[in-house]
Amino acid sequence: MQVYRDFDEISRDVNSIITVGTFDGVHKGHQLVIDRLLELSKDGSRHVIMTIDPHPQIVLQKQDRHRIHLLTTIKERIELFEKFGIQNVLVIPFSYEFSQTAPEVFIKEFLYEKVGFKKILIGHDHMFGKNREGNSELLNTLSIQLGFEVEQVDAHSESGIIISSTKIRKMLEESKIEEANEMLGHKFGIRGKVTHGNGRGAGLGYPTANIRPPDIYKILPGNGVYLVSSELDGNLVHG
Repeated sequence: MQVYRDFDEISRDVNSIITVGTFDGVHKGHQLVIDRLLELSKDGSRHVIMTIDPHPQIVLQKQDRHRIHLLTTIKERIELFEKFGIQNVLVIPFSYEFSQTAPEVFIKEFLYEKVGFKKILIGHDHMFGKNREGNSELLNTLSIQLGFEVEQVDAHSESGIIISSTKIRKMLEESKIEEANEMLGHKFGIRGKVTHGNGRGAGLGYPTANIRPPDIYKILPGNGVYLVSSELDGNLVHG
């Protein structure tokens, strides 16, 4: 898999099919978009999935709102893309300055002129550009001007519930791990360094590993007692 970290790193190819989004969690709804992207690129077209880092809500954090916690770090997101068969990933570096880009400019000057594409896939609620003013209606207008196709992928729902990153975060915060994993379509995981704690577990005869995630925005499940599996020196162990 090829990972590009800036628009200037990727070559322009008008024979491309692209999709853009944060893809936090790479859940079942995101996987529908990925599957469709791969299906369309079977004709030899280049497929490119574009994700955003840092998350817009981190950069545009308002003082009166709680800090967002993410299902996946950018490294985990890229690894999941590779797992699901993606060959080209462009990580869009997000900043306040970039957030002020008008939606028309984003499509024309960044996606069309720098990346190039003949078709763009979007999710059911996709919005983009300054103040999220860009939408499917604008894309359809620009598609006539520039000569590309737009395809919207329907929302994915199970038991009448539309799957979203927000809902999965809520499940994890409520310690509903099985429900969260079902929506994700893969197991939620945490990585980090094992650090020293107060030794309470060892004193009780149940030594524990205290894990400090490298990203302060990585979500942690609600308080509880969980069965976990870990890979240590190539061996799978439980705790």
